[in-house]
Amino acid sequence: MSTNDEVSHQRGLASRHSHKTAGPDLSGYGVTLSRMTDADVDDLAAAAAATPEDAFRWTFVARDRDVVRATLDYYAETNRLIYVVRVEGRVVGQTGYYDLDFFLERGTPTGVEVGHTWYTPEARGTTVNPACKLLLFTHAFETWNVDRIAMRTDVRNAVSRAAMLKLGMTFEGIRRRHMIGSDGTRRDSAYFSALAEEWPTIKQGLLARLGPSA
Repeated sequence: MSTNDEVSHQRGLASRHSHKTAGPDLSGYGVTLSRMTDADVDDLAAAAAATPEDAFRWTFVARDRDVVRATLDYYAETNRLIYVVRVEGRVVGQTGYYDLDFFLERGTPTGVEVGHTWYTPEARGTTVNPACKLLLFTHAFETWNVDRIAMRTDVRNAVSRAAMLKLGMTFEGIRRRHMIGSDGTRRDSAYFSALAEEWPTIKQGLLARLGPSA
């Protein structure tokens, strides 16, 4: 790497942590994604608390109001763009962007991860997840013009891994002892990705899953 390239790389790394990401609310395909705020804390806590705890076996989900509030602060401090998911006005979960990469002083990210996702039982197995992913991926690839979207999950979460493959993402591998899991043990993480040139095919697959009304 040349000196100029190294300088650009370091500036890009610094930029990644200095940007504060703004993102619009997203809606369509029967769901509404609104940027999480203080006004959502009670509804999120109620939706999570009403969901059987074993439904979140491999995912940390704040179920207490104070923990939801602390989590919201954490999202803001770490530049995460997290949305509340609603169907016909009812809160059915959350999802969003994190680990946003900013390089070469672009005003928008060049890569993102999609995650912090959970849904209530009524939303699981429906079109809610593909609808949310279609909205998030469309904004990332077509408005931000990212090169890559990544997703990850606890390696033991077979349901989540299957869902990522069904989205059309590519399995990249296992990051061993990556982080503390929701059960308090050190977990391995399975990584998946989608590249910009793969987006048209993935988009068509998501639209097909949503049916003629999409």
